[in-house]
Amino acid sequence: MWSDPDMADVPSTRYAEGSDGLFVGYQVLGDGPMDIALLPMHWSNVELFWDDPSTARFFHRLASFGRLILFDKRGCGVSDP
Repeated sequence: MWSDPDMADVPSTRYAEGSDGLFVGYQVLGDGPMDIALLPMHWSNVELFWDDPSTARFFHRLASFGRLILFDKRGCGVSDP
């Protein structure tokens, strides 16, 4: 596992319940003046993204501009199908 003191903060995974009772996993990083939603293209796993150092650095850079919101698509990662 890599070690970078600036990357030590990995957000906890939270869950939002949809009107159908299913849950979507998401994470929030940063607290800047604007919201930045990262939309997954094909697949996603908010918890596994952090295992890649370059991805983690990218997320931290985005979060320096605002509040970064990451989420899994339905049926992917930690979200319900």
